[in-house]
Amino acid sequence: MFRVIIMNKIKSRRFFSLAEVLVTLAVIGILVVLTIPTLMQNINDNQYKTAGKKAYYDLNQVITRMVKDKGTLKDYIGVAGSFYPAFKEYYEEMIGCGLSGCVISTDTSTVYKTYSGNPAFTWLFDEGQLIGKNGMFIMIQNSEDKDLTIIISVDVNGYKKGPNVLGKDVFTFQIIDDALKPMGAPGTARADHNLYCSKTSENALNGISCTQKMIMGEDY
Repeated sequence: MFRVIIMNKIKSRRFFSLAEVLVTLAVIGILVVLTIPTLMQNINDNQYKTAGKKAYYDLNQVITRMVKDKGTLKDYIGVAGSFYPAFKEYYEEMIGCGLSGCVISTDTSTVYKTYSGNPAFTWLFDEGQLIGKNGMFIMIQNSEDKDLTIIISVDVNGYKKGPNVLGKDVFTFQIIDDALKPMGAPGTARADHNLYCSKTSENALNGISCTQKMIMGEDY
C-alpha cells in the first residue's frame, strides 16, 4: 500500500528536462556576464574613493606641518611656481617632474578626461608635479592668479594607469586660509556640482568638484 502511494507521488512529480536545465544555465550565464562588469566597476570606484580619502589625509598632514613650520602659506599665493619646491621637501621618495614634465598643460588633454568623458582642461596641473613611490601622482596649481589660491590634484593610481577621469581616480583640493579643502566644498573655486560633478556637463573641468562628494561619502 505504502509502496503504491510513493510510486504514485514519484510519477506525479515533474522533473526538469535536459533542455530546460540548459536554457536555465544559459540565462544565468548571460546575467553573470552582464552583471560582472558593473560589479567590477563598483569595486574599482570604491577603491579609488578609498585611495582619495587616504590622499586627503596625507595631504592634510603635509599642509599642517608646512603651516606649523612656516607660519602661513599665504606668501606662496600669486607667486607662480613658488609652492612646488617647498611642498616637495615634505614628501619622501618622490620623483619630481618639474612644473609640468609628466603631463602637459592643454585645453584638450589626451591623458585626462572629464567626468562625462570629454578631454579635460589640464592648466590646473602645471605648477609642479610629483610621482610617489606608490604610483600616486600629485599636480599643483600655483599661478599668479590669487583668486585660485593653491590647488592640489591627486591621481591616486598615477597618470599611466586608467581611467584617468576627474572625479573617479583624480581628486582635487584647494588651500584656503592655510587649510586644505576638498574641491566642491563651499568657498572653493569650483563648487557648482551642476557644472563640475555631472554626468552630462560639457565643462572641461567637469568632475573636479566631485572630490567634496567623495569625502562626504555621497553618491554621484
